[in-house]
Amino acid sequence: MMMKKKTNFAEYFHSFIFDNTGYKVVALCVSLVLWITILGRKNIIQTHEVDLQVLLAPKHALVNDIVRKVKVKLSGPRMGLKKYTQSEDTLTMDLSRLPVGRSIVRLNKDGLNLPLGVKVVDIDPKEIRVRIKEVIPSEEKNKK
Repeated sequence: MMMKKKTNFAEYFHSFIFDNTGYKVVALCVSLVLWITILGRKNIIQTHEVDLQVLLAPKHALVNDIVRKVKVKLSGPRMGLKKYTQSEDTLTMDLSRLPVGRSIVRLNKDGLNLPLGVKVVDIDPKEIRVRIKEVIPSEEKNKK
């Protein structure tokens, strides 16, 4: 009986490289496309103006004038920022739990509806001074 000759390292290496060449070329191309796509996807920074919406408790009113537009600096992928700038989003500021009088309200990103991957870098102004008074309905005024 004749024994099969052991393959040497050069033959093994040659078969490792050149067997199934088509599959290896396709796998290499797919991995290169994915690598370029992920590395080429850099976040950009963009400033966008949004309307400020104020929510007040019943029988409360704002006495002072406040800004109606807020500048929001956003960071994220180009498509996410484009989607956000095309929407008509507003920054909602909930003052319904504030007491009557003067207050300083800090604006935060929770009032924004942001697409996936988009983050708030900065909001300008960061805070707003408000003065709230209680409004007496006209029927109650006449009784007094």
